[in-house]
Amino acid sequence: MFSIKQMISLGLMLLMLSTMVVFTTGVASAHTTSPSLAAVSCLDTSCDGKSPISTGCAGDGQDMHVVTSSDLGGGLRADVALRYSATCGAAWAKVTFNASMPSGHYGDAGIKSSRGKYYDCSSAGGNGWVSPGQTSCYTPMVGDYHSSESAYAAGFYSTNGTWKQVATTVSY
Repeated sequence: MFSIKQMISLGLMLLMLSTMVVFTTGVASAHTTSPSLAAVSCLDTSCDGKSPISTGCAGDGQDMHVVTSSDLGGGLRADVALRYSATCGAAWAKVTFNASMPSGHYGDAGIKSSRGKYYDCSSAGGNGWVSPGQTSCYTPMVGDYHSSESAYAAGFYSTNGTWKQVATTVSY
C-alpha cells in the first residue's frame, strides 16, 4: 500500500505534468494561429531604419499596394510593392523586376514616411541595389502604426548612370 507521503508526492507530480501539458499545448496552438509579438524586435517608430527580415517583421508582411512600371526597354518591367507588417506597425518597399538586371543597369526601391523618413535598398537595413544578374531588393522599414502616419514606395531604374523613378504606389 502507498503511504500518505507517497500519495502526496505522486499527486504533486501528476499536477505538475498536467500543468506542463496544458501550457505547452496552449503555446503551440497560439503560434500556429497568429504571429507572436515575442518573435519581432521592434514596433512602429522603433522599426525606423531596421531590416524587415532580421526583426521578424517580414513574417506577416503583406503587399498593401503594388504598381507596375511601363516597359523599361526590351520588355523589362518593375513591380513596386508597399509592404506592411501589422505585428510591427511598419512598412517597407520592395522592387521586383520581371527579368535579371542586364549588365550596366541597376534597380532600387525607396520608402518615404509622412514623418519625413526616407530609405532605399542601399540604406543600412536594406539588402542593396538590384545589380546585374539580380531581380529584386527591399528597403529598411519606417514606422507606420498610427492612423495619422502613412508611407509610400517608389521604384527606380538606372541605365548609363542616370536614375529614373519608374513607379510609385499610393500611400498607406
